[in-house]
Amino acid sequence: MAMASASSLGFARFSYSLILPAMETTLRWDYQKLGTLNTVNAMGYLVGAFTATSYSNRFGGKRTFSASILLLAVMSLLSGISPNFALLVVVRTLSGFFGGVTFVVGGSLISSTSRHLSGKAAATASGIYYAGAGTGIVVSGLVIPPLLSKFGPAAWQWGWISMGAMCLISAALSIPQTRHLYEPEQQGKKASLRFPIRGLEPSIITSALFGAGYISFVTFLVAFMTAEGSASNTIAWFWAMLGISAMITGPIWGRALARMKGGVGLASVLFVASAGTAFPLLTKNFVILMVSALLFGSSIMSVATSYTILAQRNLDQRFIGSAIGLYTTAIAFGQIVGPISVGTLSDTSHGIRLGILASLAMLLVGTLVSLLQKDQIGTKKIPLNQAIDQ
Repeated sequence: MAMASASSLGFARFSYSLILPAMETTLRWDYQKLGTLNTVNAMGYLVGAFTATSYSNRFGGKRTFSASILLLAVMSLLSGISPNFALLVVVRTLSGFFGGVTFVVGGSLISSTSRHLSGKAAATASGIYYAGAGTGIVVSGLVIPPLLSKFGPAAWQWGWISMGAMCLISAALSIPQTRHLYEPEQQGKKASLRFPIRGLEPSIITSALFGAGYISFVTFLVAFMTAEGSASNTIAWFWAMLGISAMITGPIWGRALARMKGGVGLASVLFVASAGTAFPLLTKNFVILMVSALLFGSSIMSVATSYTILAQRNLDQRFIGSAIGLYTTAIAFGQIVGPISVGTLSDTSHGIRLGILASLAMLLVGTLVSLLQKDQIGTKKIPLNQAIDQ
């Protein structure tokens, strides 16, 4: 099942960063146009993630998961069929949509099954599932750069087709395993619409800034390193290290974040992401670039851990799911705005370095804003009648 998150995030989404420079060279598109493809992908992902539960309720979680991961593979394959921009906008939007459905419903299946496991086994199951995103990043880093190095930028379409093939393999591995999982419990619409945001505004704003900063950095990172003269093997190692870090650092962050109060944990994650973003701007030294990948990769999934802990510490149990949904919305909003904005900046006379600097600035501002987040008075949870649902 971890291959589902590898497909929805690693193969179908983050791999675009590795293919983007080849598309730029071959198609001669500007960065705004290239950024738009990631913006529409994020929009599709947001819609898919927030409608996934309704599809699961109507058709069943297992059926919805199976259909969505297969359609995700089809959209990834279609991304390499034609260089037509309008067609790519449609395909990348649908890829984001089916990726969102796959990721959320897959997570729901794991969560439902985890209730029947021991505490440690349940945590391990969830950890393995979300670590799959890192696996997808590593595999895409091992496949795409060598392919483009051997056949040249004109082979960008084969980059997408290879990722589509990886999604098909993931579907073949994960769909049969659903027979061992429990169907998710159906959730009513009314509960999902109540968002307890009072007192959590700084962390919500921080989530949006993180979404904009990190996805912009990921989107244009390889193009920046290529423009700065980094070798293809260096880029491949950087990408692989980023994915490995995302896979293995979750437990370390989890223990540390559990001890931090207020927005300190969220600020710590964003500060580490900022450091990882800053190093490539300062040097091309291989060792330092690997440290940069390690730092940035560790922050990708740890933000979700930090705001989950924040919600658990401050909110009534009934509102934790809704709060996590709101944080997810904030990150998705940032992911929509970030790539096209940074792409526009990168098209100016200052070049793509300005775009990476803008990504860094968003992460640094988010670090500062998150420090304004305080825990609610003592250990008191937000009462039901104070939840904002108008």
